[in-house]
Amino acid sequence: MSHSQHQVLQQAAAWYALLRSERASEQDQAKWRHWHDQHPEHRHAWSLVERVGGRFGQFGDSAEKHGALAALRAGGSAGISRRRTLLSLGGLGLASWLGWRTLDAGGSGWFADYATRTGEHRHVALAGGGQLWLNTLSAVDLQHDGGLKLISGEILLDDQQRRGATFRITTPVAELTSQQALFNLRLAEAGLCLDVYAGVVEVACNGRSQRVQQGQQLRVGHQGLGPLLPANEAHRAWVNGVMVADGTPLGQVVAELARYRHGYLGCDPRVAQLPVVGTFSIRDTDRALASLASALPVRVSRVLPWWVSLEARA
Repeated sequence: MSHSQHQVLQQAAAWYALLRSERASEQDQAKWRHWHDQHPEHRHAWSLVERVGGRFGQFGDSAEKHGALAALRAGGSAGISRRRTLLSLGGLGLASWLGWRTLDAGGSGWFADYATRTGEHRHVALAGGGQLWLNTLSAVDLQHDGGLKLISGEILLDDQQRRGATFRITTPVAELTSQQALFNLRLAEAGLCLDVYAGVVEVACNGRSQRVQQGQQLRVGHQGLGPLLPANEAHRAWVNGVMVADGTPLGQVVAELARYRHGYLGCDPRVAQLPVVGTFSIRDTDRALASLASALPVRVSRVLPWWVSLEARA
């Protein structure tokens, strides 16, 4: 997302905050209509904010909303109607963000044997001695042979003490078999990411297979199996309620924190490449954002309780 795209989204959120309050005048309504009708990009951004607001607006608090509106007015909300930003929001990415979060509002997770909602973790003791942890917005089904089907999200599986033969996991991308292994498996839009911390996991995809041993990582994308890489220990830190950044770009850190929050969490592209080092709570993402703002030249902008972004500090 470009900086100008980010600005248009922020404008749409600001108008939404104003119009949803009890303080919007007829003149405000007219200014919003003028902004809305100026360009298709404005209308597209508005529809996206409405979709987020319709889904997550109930998490807001009226006092917080009024505080956000006061800040908007202090900053000169009339200036929004004067901006004429010519851009395309076609590749915005917010639409896909809304898509993978549908589990929270009643997607395939409703029918799964085990599922988690936004910010929720779950531990499951499997038959035969295996241990399973589900990260936020994840869903799995139990298979008739004792294996698992990963429907969405991320899991950590420990079958080191499990009795019996190999353990099988099916996914939309590949099929995995393990025996007395400990590994993290994440299913995202780009494919699978497997980190093996103990034992061996066999991965089969498109007629090819690859053995992934302790200390190795394998990514499986739309083009098939990727190269073997060193396992990332930080990928299983979520089980302990934290995320670890080691020179990670701020935009990537924000995208990761967004997985654990209701509503929208964005990042100004102007600061998205700032390197981040540290450990941050995923159980208290507001505290994590405050830590980022204290360590970097950024500020936390709360247009609405459920519309938050990190902006370049003036």
